[in-house]
Amino acid sequence: MAAQSTPTGSTRYELEQFSIELLHRNTLFTAREFFSINGGLLQSIIGTTITYMIIIMQYKQSELSS
Repeated sequence: MAAQSTPTGSTRYELEQFSIELLHRNTLFTAREFFSINGGLLQSIIGTTITYMIIIMQYKQSELSS
């Protein structure tokens, strides 16, 4: 088994500062800076895809019954 090393005081401090910085940083994902990718966009994409699939299934079902 490999021995686990514990961080020294300065390393621990640097890690704590880094984690605090990550908590307070606003992360923004964009598509080549044309538009931002966020929860609202993903919700819209999923909703549109589900609606499209339901319409296609209904169309196929009416095709089979006629």
